Amino acid sequence: MTSRKLIARLALPALLGCGLVVLLVLLSRVDARRQSAPLPVLGSVADFSLTNQFGNAFDSATLRGSIWVADVFFTRCPGPCVRLNTNLRRLQDALGDEDETRIVSLTADAAFDTPEVLRRYAERFGADSNRWSFLTGPQPVIYRAVTEQLGLAVAENPAPERAAPQDLFVHSTRLVLVDAAGRIRGYFDGENPGVVKELQAAIRRLELGEGAEGLGGEE
Repeated sequence: MTSRKLIARLALPALLGCGLVVLLVLLSRVDARRQSAPLPVLGSVADFSLTNQFGNAFDSATLRGSIWVADVFFTRCPGPCVRLNTNLRRLQDALGDEDETRIVSLTADAAFDTPEVLRRYAERFGADSNRWSFLTGPQPVIYRAVTEQLGLAVAENPAPERAAPQDLFVHSTRLVLVDAAGRIRGYFDGENPGVVKELQAAIRRLELGEGAEGLGGEE
C-alpha cells in the first residue's frame, strides 16, 4: 500500500468524525433557535358552555386568566385515550399543586359519557377536580367546541355497530395549549412520552409573560 493510500485510509475516519461533530453542532443551534422563538398565536377560543363530571354547568369563560391544556377523548376507548389521559395525569403531577394551569378533557361520546361515567373515569386517572375538568353535553355543542374553537378533529364512526371500541369515534390525539387570554399557542402530540416536558417548558414560558410575537405558525 502506498503512503498516499495509507494516509487517506487513516484520515477518512477523522474526517467523518469531524463532519458528524459539525452536524450535531448545527442541529443543536437550530434546536436552540426553535426553543427561544416566541410561541406562535394560532387562533383564539370563543366561550362555550358544557357540563362537568359533577353534573355542574361549565362555562369556558371561567378559564380566562388561566393557562389551560385541552384534549378530546371518550371513556370506552381502550388505547389512545388512555395514553392521552395518562400523559395529562403526568403533566398534572409534574406541574405540582401550586400551579394554576387547568386541564380540560371533552368527550366525543356524549350519549355514553354521562357526568357519572366521567366522574369515575376522572377518579381512575387521579384527576384533581379543582384543575382538571371532564366535559360532556349536547354532542353538536361539544363537536363545535372541539373543531371550531380548539381546531381538533372529531367524528362519529358511521358504522358503530361494526366498530371496535377504540374506533367508535375518530378524533385527534393532539393536546392544545391555550394561554390566559384564550389564544391557542401550540399543538402537541398527546401520545408522545416526551410531551409532558414539552408542555411544561411551553407553560413556563407563558407564565413568565411571553408575548404574542411571531404570529402564525403551523398546527
